[in-house]
Amino acid sequence: MSTRSVLAVTFRTSLGKRHTMRFQNPRADFVGQHVTAVRNTILNSGTQLFDDSVGMLTGFVGAKIITTTTETLF
Repeated sequence: MSTRSVLAVTFRTSLGKRHTMRFQNPRADFVGQHVTAVRNTILNSGTQLFDDSVGMLTGFVGAKIITTTTETLF
């Protein structure tokens, strides 16, 4: 059996869409205050991180850690 975790952070964009950044295997001690610091750094940088198809990140939607467990049967 294997377990995998992903931190998914979702932002609103200047194109009226959502963009989710995914980070594989976040540290076990990664908590809300860390997400808040990263979110603020990204949103306050004023830098366009992606090409024009994504647009500027303009707001924060949410963050979650997704844990998936895979069990091999055969």
